[in-house]
Amino acid sequence: MAVKVLAFIAFLLFSVAIHASEALLIPVSTPKPEFPQNLLKKRHPGKVLVSLIVGAFGTVQSARVIESSHPQFTEAAQRAVVKWRYRPWEVAEGKPSSVEIAVPIIFGARGLHPFSPQITVGLENILCAYLNHEVHASKRDFPNEPLSKVDVFWHAQKYLAGSYTRSRVPDEAARTALFSTLEKAVPKIVKDCRNHPDRRMVGFLPKEIAELVVGGS
Repeated sequence: MAVKVLAFIAFLLFSVAIHASEALLIPVSTPKPEFPQNLLKKRHPGKVLVSLIVGAFGTVQSARVIESSHPQFTEAAQRAVVKWRYRPWEVAEGKPSSVEIAVPIIFGARGLHPFSPQITVGLENILCAYLNHEVHASKRDFPNEPLSKVDVFWHAQKYLAGSYTRSRVPDEAARTALFSTLEKAVPKIVKDCRNHPDRRMVGFLPKEIAELVVGGS
């Protein structure tokens, strides 16, 4: 019982630390990319993971593609994200002059079966159906790999490694613990998403991680 009480107190302190500073990166205009027409006709799903550096004026200072499944998806994503705008913030009280965030962009929100032309932007909007698609592909192609290596979870790890997360969780030990928390939660997330394919994956992330996701619950 004492262990549970201490864990609960630690979680409360973590939540207070997150909410003590006003959240940055409040979206003002984040239009989705356009699905390349020839890939759409071929029912070709894909993904791009882009690293954004957003300055205090709310504009995107740089956009670097970390991963892409097709050059045309890369071009579509880059054309969109450079136009994004966020609410400006004052560089004071520990708020940085810029922050970095990893943004996954999924072309074909449900994967391949059934194919959907819907595009989801951001970790907070990834559908469980897409995670299910990736888990199925991973088990088929890399049966000996742990599920934590599935791209969706790798995207989450890149998100947690960005300076945006550092700005909201300044304590290094607390940030390190997030990665372990995510890895331990993977089997349950996979199971929950398998049972609820139409839900967003963020709803099944550990609460302390979901609260860090821009636009998340």
